[in-house]
Amino acid sequence: MFAVLEDAVRTCFRCADRRDRAGLAQLRDVIYWMEREDSRGLFSFGSVCETLELDAVSLRQKLYRLCNFGPDATRIGFSARRAGMVGRLVGDSGELQPTA
Repeated sequence: MFAVLEDAVRTCFRCADRRDRAGLAQLRDVIYWMEREDSRGLFSFGSVCETLELDAVSLRQKLYRLCNFGPDATRIGFSARRAGMVGRLVGDSGELQPTA
């Protein structure tokens, strides 16, 4: 379980500033994995965090902030709608925003 999460975090940091198709595709895959609501799968983000006793929402927010996803998530190829969802988690100032 830890190896799955470690790979996702490493991919976020490795690909955060990349502009090539492969790097952006890897980054989008990781973010989609973290955003999926379905936590029934053995290796889903929610399941991995639960097993490792981590707060999934907090971890997701911190990764978004550290990798500069914030309101400019369209730069990694997200639609304006998805970029807005990411942007709401990390405000314009880069500070984490509370979630409902």
